[in-house]
Order: sequence, then structure tokens, then C-alpha cells
Amino acid sequence: MIYRAALFVVLPLFLLGAMPAKRPVKAPPAAAKGAAAAKQLAKYFDEEWEWGLREYPERSTYLGDTRYNDRLTDLSFEAIERRNEHEKEALARLKKIDRAALPEEEQLSYDLYQRRLEMAIEGQRFPTELLAINQQDGLHKDFAILSTVTPFRTAKDYRDYLARLSAFPKQVDQTIALLKRGMEKGWIHPAVPLREVGDAIRARNREQIANSFLLYDHAGGRTLEGLTRRRRRERQLFLDS
Repeated sequence: MIYRAALFVVLPLFLLGAMPAKRPVKAPPAAAKGAAAAKQLAKYFDEEWEWGLREYPERSTYLGDTRYNDRLTDLSFEAIERRNEHEKEALARLKKIDRAALPEEEQLSYDLYQRRLEMAIEGQRFPTELLAINQQDGLHKDFAILSTVTPFRTAKDYRDYLARLSAFPKQVDQTIALLKRGMEKGWIHPAVPLREVGDAIRARNREQIANSFLLYDHAGGRTLEGLTRRRRRERQLFLDS
């Protein structure tokens, strides 16, 4: 009886050991396809995000990414055309991703970005870049505000800002070129919203503004010689621009 009971215990274990090992369960083909498409879409969005930070370094600064703090957005006609072409190329790349294979939430992201690109491409026929200045926005305001969100913690931060100051005159020239092209093509703002912009720019006392750079040459309650030199250089760069 004891041996028979033991047999009933051992026999099932023996049979289990003799059974072939289970093969790893493979994901259904649809799930694998969806995961691959989602990974492809994520890579696409990462590339688009990085492109935007490089093309619009001021935006990068506002977002807290300091990699491009030594640059300003290229407003040349060539750069604008390059960005327009990128939007068309980006839409073509997006359409190569299998939308139907994506999870539902990723399909929404796909659709929103596709719509954004389509609207941007459709809007290229309206050269709004020629309306470079208005009563609220423009480099005459944006550049000054940019300094308030720029970090000044390391020597590199100051070198980057000096490089950005050096690039400002070029951006001014590019803005003037855009405005002149707008006048040639009839793409200009109505006179009324702009009637005070010129006076506001001309009313600025350049010497007074330049001297304000010298006020910020101390840290920790004491004046720093290196910082004073940088502020003097910033002042001169501003006056020369």
C-alpha cells in the first residue's frame, strides 16, 4: 500500500519531467508590429524635437536646454527655405510609419503631428516671416527678454552669451532684409499698429542701456574682476551692433 501510494506521487512527477519544455510564448504578429511602429514613431519625434532645438536656439534656452545658448535663429532667406523644405520632408517620413499598426494613443500623436505639418506646409504660401516686427513682438523686444532666462552660472554660460551678443548684429541685418522684402511684395502690417514701434525703438538711449551691463559685475556680495571684464565687453558689443 505504501509503495502504491508512493507510485501515485512519483509517477506524475516523472511524467512532468518527461514532457517537452514549453517554448517561449511569442507575441502575436499584430502586437509585435505595433511595438515596432511605436518605436519608429518615438524615434521620429525625438529627431524632430532635436531639429527644432537646433533651428530655434532661443526656444531651446527658454526650455532650459543650454546646448545652443551661443546661437541665434538664422533668419536668412536660405534658412527659411531650408526649414520649409524640412517640413515637407518630415511629412513624407511620417507617412512611411504604419499608422494602422500603432496603439490608439500613438495614433492620436501621429494624427496631431501630421495635421501640424500639413497646416505648416499649406501656410508656406503666406510669407508671414516678412512681418518680422509688430507692436508686441520682434527682435527689438525678444533679444532683451532672452537675457532674463539665460543662465549665468559658469564661465561657459558667459562665453555663450558673448557669442550670442556677437551674432545679434547679423540677426538685425536679416530682419531688415525681411522687412524690405515685405515692402517689395506688399506684405506689411497696417500702419496703425506700427505707428509707435519706430518711436519706441528710437527713444531708447543706447548709452544708458549699454551702461546697465556694468551693474551686474558682482556675485556673492563682491565684485568679480573676470565678470567686470565680460560686462565691459558686452557693453561694447552692444554699442557696436
